[in-house]
Amino acid sequence: MSREVLTTVSDCDGPEPLRVDGGRVPRDWIDYNGHMVDASYAIAFSKATTAVLEWLGVGSDYVRQDGGTLYTAQMHLSFLREVREGERLAFTSLVLGVDDRRLHVLHAMLVGDDDARPSATCELLFVHADHATHRVVPFPLRVRSHLARVAAAHASMPRPPQVGRGIGLR
Repeated sequence: MSREVLTTVSDCDGPEPLRVDGGRVPRDWIDYNGHMVDASYAIAFSKATTAVLEWLGVGSDYVRQDGGTLYTAQMHLSFLREVREGERLAFTSLVLGVDDRRLHVLHAMLVGDDDARPSATCELLFVHADHATHRVVPFPLRVRSHLARVAAAHASMPRPPQVGRGIGLR
């Protein structure tokens, strides 16, 4: 699976989501029903997350150079449509918000050569931590400012109804 971020850093000043190429769905991600097994969605979204965090400047270089890291505190997957072997995946990602210690991100999985079919969403809440102590700490000001600028640019983007939803029987 490719992790190429198709959005450039300069694009964060406009209200466009970040775009990540996801490649084609491999055979070993398919279950006995002929579509992607739920664990494979998590793998695909994790790879998109890695690419987006790198793009945002809080990925592996950030850990090595600044000693900060992000830990996933919550992850909520919503399955909207089946995904089959060989279909092309792409991801759009929005920064929904940031505060002193947390980052809120939403990915949408798009399937098909025309990216026309949203098939799943993944909402993530990250906490910022000191990599050496594993303790939650505030973002450095320059990092938080950058993330806040991206969140502000994404604020006008439509939010799918899955955002902020809980799980339960009605």
